[in-house]
Amino acid sequence: MFIEPYIVCHGTTDVMTVISSTEPKKELLNLFRAYSSSAIFFNTVPVHTTIYPFIFLSSIHFSKNFNIQSKTSLASSIIAMIFILSCMHFKVYSFMIWFLLYHSTIHYKHNLVLIKQNRTLFLPLCILSLFVYKKLALENIFAFATGHIIFNDLIKRP
Repeated sequence: MFIEPYIVCHGTTDVMTVISSTEPKKELLNLFRAYSSSAIFFNTVPVHTTIYPFIFLSSIHFSKNFNIQSKTSLASSIIAMIFILSCMHFKVYSFMIWFLLYHSTIHYKHNLVLIKQNRTLFLPLCILSLFVYKKLALENIFAFATGHIIFNDLIKRP
């Protein structure tokens, strides 16, 4: 199916960000911190309690998709959180998948120059990320998604 690889591969731009950075060692350390801290957290805390920080961080990450007048704000984070909680409460996961397609498209568009500059690296990274995704347990999928959020929204902060 096309949807799953499309969504999973949008995080590969994190590696390309490191490679094309003017300070690749610093960015690699940031990437390592983001992904390793979330992996440690999600593998040491019971899964049923990790959902709350995951929802909170996801609302920060998705706030860019709910911005008001091209500005990300507390209001857009709250709207994103209401959207996530509503999808979960009413079990409309297909709607969330469609939203993730939209989010991934915006992410690809935002990183298009980076993808074009590293096109020979992009496809192998996508294949690798898809292979890793297929092998991961649920808590590790949350960990990778959270690592992506931490790297993009809390460390890199565009």
